[in-house]
Amino acid sequence: MRPSGTLSSESLQAAVFDVLRHHRGRGHAIKLTGIIAELTIRGVLVGISTANAERRVRDAIHELRNQGDLICSVASSDGGYFIAADKAEVVEFVESEIQPRISDLAHTKTAILEAARRQFGDAAQMGLF
Repeated sequence: MRPSGTLSSESLQAAVFDVLRHHRGRGHAIKLTGIIAELTIRGVLVGISTANAERRVRDAIHELRNQGDLICSVASSDGGYFIAADKAEVVEFVESEIQPRISDLAHTKTAILEAARRQFGDAAQMGLF
């Protein structure tokens, strides 16, 4: 449930995309705090706290990406979020940000399933598939 007075998820996604469309290419990346500040200047109430606002904007970006918007990010001191200017930026984002997460989750999955097999035996694992 969203706090009273804040935008719906769909409206927030549109507002976030409107901010990001002015940040095309890695050289024009905007930090999360910058997105929230821009939304606040526009009169958009994002969340009831900084942590809530950050989570809601990250969630909006996640949903926009799942809808096919080419929103990339760079996790560095000069990084932030941006709309990809070309395919090379998309590939760099996928290889540096997404692929490591996939690999980490795959490792976690394997470790948990192996621990379950050791603790509960092979029969318990059948229910996990």
